[in-house]
Amino acid sequence: MRRASVETGAQPLIKIMGRHPVIKRYLGPFPEMPGQDSVAARLIISEIVAHEAARMVMERKTADSTTERMDASSFHVELVEYMHKYLQRAHKASIPDAEASKLH
Repeated sequence: MRRASVETGAQPLIKIMGRHPVIKRYLGPFPEMPGQDSVAARLIISEIVAHEAARMVMERKTADSTTERMDASSFHVELVEYMHKYLQRAHKASIPDAEASKLH
C-alpha cells in the first residue's frame, strides 16, 4: 500500500493517503484527522512529499531513452540525493523557522 498517489499534469498533485497505517497514526481517526496540523504529522507528510517528488524526477530521468541505463545502486544513491534536497524544502515549507526554533 502506497503512502501517496500522484496525479500528473501541468502541476503534479501529490495526494497523501490519510488512511495508510503509518500516516493514520499521526493524523488520527478518519475523517476527523484531529492531528493533521501537529508537528509530527507535518513532518511525516513532508517526508512523503519529498520521496514522491524525488521518485517523479528519477522516473522522468530514466524514461528518457537517451539516458544511459543506471544500475540499482547508482539509482538509489541519486534518488536519496534528490530526496534530501526536497526534504529540506518540504520541512521549511511545512514548519517555518520561527516554529522550528520553539521545538528545541
